[in-house]
Amino acid sequence: MRSTTDDRFSNYDDDVREIVLDFETSQQSGLRRYYDADEMEIIIDFYMDVCDIDQVEYAVRYAENLFPESTGIRVRRAILLINKGQHDKALPIAQELHRMEPENTEVLFALGVIYSALGQPMKSIQYYLGAAHDKNSLEIIYYNIAIEYCAMSRYEEAIHYYKKAIKQNPEYIDALHALADTYYESERTADSVQYFQQLAQDKPYNKEAWLLLAEGYYKLSLYEKAIDAAEYARTIDNKFTPAYLIIADCYRDMNQPGKATSTLLECKDFCEKPEWIYYLIGSIYFYNTPQNIPTAIIYYRKAIEIDPFQCDALHDLARCYDEMLDYGSAAQFIDRAIDAAPPLAEYHFDAAQIHMHNFDFEKAEEKQRRILASLRSLPLRQPTLRRGHRPFERRHRDCRRTRALRRHNGCMLLPNGENQPFQKHCAKLL
Repeated sequence: MRSTTDDRFSNYDDDVREIVLDFETSQQSGLRRYYDADEMEIIIDFYMDVCDIDQVEYAVRYAENLFPESTGIRVRRAILLINKGQHDKALPIAQELHRMEPENTEVLFALGVIYSALGQPMKSIQYYLGAAHDKNSLEIIYYNIAIEYCAMSRYEEAIHYYKKAIKQNPEYIDALHALADTYYESERTADSVQYFQQLAQDKPYNKEAWLLLAEGYYKLSLYEKAIDAAEYARTIDNKFTPAYLIIADCYRDMNQPGKATSTLLECKDFCEKPEWIYYLIGSIYFYNTPQNIPTAIIYYRKAIEIDPFQCDALHDLARCYDEMLDYGSAAQFIDRAIDAAPPLAEYHFDAAQIHMHNFDFEKAEEKQRRILASLRSLPLRQPTLRRGHRPFERRHRDCRRTRALRRHNGCMLLPNGENQPFQKHCAKLL
């Protein structure tokens, strides 16, 4: 049984903690205690909030035995099925409950989620708007409506509803970041800066508003203003890692790699994932100061000491050794990167080149065949850093996509500078 001090309850009051722990105690001891329907809904909702699907499943079954006809319990069964990807089973339950209680906002919300998953955004919005009538959880409802408009590329409506969600809850992190992303997606970065500038003035202790203002300035290449805004966020919370990353980004783009690395080192001791800090420092030495490749290797190795499956560090470590003509080590690390990563065409491009440098032409040709066979389906890059690390993540993704595309020209460069054609393989695909 978990301790009463575990951090699952940091955002919940004592009553919720007491009932959940009591439920877990009875579960551990095998006792069948009685909880009323409201208490069971609280227990199920708690497990849903902390994403403990196994406990949700157990709690829903427990509640169904006590209250088989309860609308609240049945709608939670539908939501559980949605979370398990079983929308075909969730929809009949929600539709039946809607016929029985057409004004039940929990049922309407569940239908909105189901139709969203089924790729029917307008129908989803219709049910979400119905769920808004009782004025409960409006920020979540507006946020979900905005997502549906984004799915249809109707960015103006999406921005409108993200703003409504933020008006309900200015600390709603998902809505804040989604709004910023929608501004960028619709090429309205200046509008994003204007919005977050006003929000930061209205809510001066909202660190996310200052962070997103900094990110907007960064995208406009207004680095000094971006640093000032990020410094303000860091003043509010001196362990706010994303603010350090924005500042490091700015210094890096201002061609001040020393300040960038020192900023990153400031946050490595409290960063949730220090391996990413080491990876980012390594990438500064590798990409910004290529004469410091041995130092880059040190930091990449620090990253994989913490997480041996950190595929980005493994990949760049392979490229470092390739640059240093240590093709055996390069081949070893690129193969490890491919094993650790989701399917990425870029890794196979680099693997083909490295194995050729290592004179392992059989492996090189195998990698090239994989590229050609899957060129239309494999992504070149997927985001890997968590929210708040966007500038590093996106610039690395974009520059790597460019490098990969430059290499994909029907030939690879051998160590002696002679071109090795693969045009006959390309012809099969193209």
